[in-house]
Order: sequence, then structure tokens, then C-alpha cells
Amino acid sequence: MAPENPQAISLLLSGEVVRALMAVADRGAFVDATLRRALRLSPGSRGKSTGRRPKHRVEELADCLSVHLWTTGEFQRRAAETLDMSKSTFYRLLDRGRGEWLFRQGADCRWRTIPKVPK
Repeated sequence: MAPENPQAISLLLSGEVVRALMAVADRGAFVDATLRRALRLSPGSRGKSTGRRPKHRVEELADCLSVHLWTTGEFQRRAAETLDMSKSTFYRLLDRGRGEWLFRQGADCRWRTIPKVPK
């Protein structure tokens, strides 16, 4: 059975395809825009960071550890001395570094870097 108005069906399908492509192309932006629209918030700044730039990066913490095997306290003191890093920043970057597999704490409670495997 053929539809009565094939153009209307074609337009409806193309709208669904566009929404699906938007969701796949940039899922984060699509979800953000949808939530902002549902909560009636302003569009906000997409992709633009606000606030000051971070003073330290997780890679600096990994470089600080390098080949040493330190306990958490030793590692934190070394980061404070060499990088002038606060305790809260140290623990925030330590957690991020664990998540990015830059370093791990062994059974002996000492931190070690994880060598990067070439792709």
C-alpha cells in the first residue's frame, strides 16, 4: 500500500536522519543543547573554556615521578618541591593520571609510571 503523500514521509525521514547524524557527529554537544533547551538555559559557550588556565598538567606529574618508586606522601612532597603544586592539585592530578594509565600504585604502596606502548 503506497502512502498518500510520499513527499511528507520523505521530509519526516530526513528530519529523523538529520537528528541522528547530529547525535552521532557530536554527541556531547547534542546532549548539552538538548538539556539546555529542556531546562530553558542560555545556549552557553560551546567549546570555549572559561576561567583561568590550569597551572599544572598530569603529564608534569608523571615526569616528576619518572623512574622513582615513591609512596604517596613522598610523591606529593616531591611534586610540591619541584612543581610548586598544592596538595589538592596533586591528588586531583593523581586521580586523573590513574584514569589515563600514566602511573599505578603497586602492591608495595609505591607509585610507578606505566610505559607507553606504541600503537
